[in-house]
Amino acid sequence: MKLSRPLVSLMGVFALALLFILLVANSGLGLTGGCVGIVRVSGDMSYEKAGIFGGGGVTAQEISDQIAKANGDENVKAIFIEINSGGGSAAAGKEIYDAIAASEKPTVAYLEEMAASGGYYAASATDYIIANPNAITGNIGARMEIVNYEGLFEKLGISTETIKRGEMKDIGNPARNMTPEERALLQQIIDESYMNFRQDLEEGRKGKLTAEYEKSKDARILSPRMALGMGLIDEIANRERALNKTRELGGVEGTEICDMAPPKTWANVLSELGASIGSGIAASASNGGAQLNYK
Repeated sequence: MKLSRPLVSLMGVFALALLFILLVANSGLGLTGGCVGIVRVSGDMSYEKAGIFGGGGVTAQEISDQIAKANGDENVKAIFIEINSGGGSAAAGKEIYDAIAASEKPTVAYLEEMAASGGYYAASATDYIIANPNAITGNIGARMEIVNYEGLFEKLGISTETIKRGEMKDIGNPARNMTPEERALLQQIIDESYMNFRQDLEEGRKGKLTAEYEKSKDARILSPRMALGMGLIDEIANRERALNKTRELGGVEGTEICDMAPPKTWANVLSELGASIGSGIAASASNGGAQLNYK
């Protein structure tokens, strides 16, 4: 069957039009008013994915990648960072803070149910912070927990022996009490990490903190109204107001939202399951599981 020239020409025009529509859709050029890029910081902040058995959470790399993606997308005019986290790894919190602080585009944090410790740390890197009226925030501090089984081992008649070179090589060993020298060393590390947190927070909130801010230095949790009085947040409102503020700062026309998170695949789920099992085995094999946390 031979097609007529007009029909072939019409099919060619249709194909070109379809190709153009697909290119526009994939590039974001169709959103003439731009969009707000959404980044979620939810659950524990860590370096390694906790997995579906470990409660999920986010990694520093995931958030850094999403911020970079938003900065590299011409259609994204501002970044809306939703936070529902009680913190996590101090090192991961620092990297998330740095990634947000280095953003080339306006950033707004919305504190949902909880944005405490490392969760607030991430928020303090943004240009503007809005908290849900019933959010919990504050808890600005650093901590390390070490389990001690010495008393239990004595009752059970269990003993352990550690062969080491270096007086503090097994610091945090759960089978024995900590020495005063070891405690002093760990306290020094905690104090240094705490000061790093405070310095970054104060840089992020420069010119906004009030005299009431001093009360937060005992790491107390805070209501949004308390945090507002200390200058730790800028406003108390709902999510829609926070989105509108983000649109305002980015000059976004309309209500378009661009999700910066990659779509979930079965490969992601299986990878998370493997990471969860692996992290559980590693934790049970460790000599105390000490980790420096902002949580």
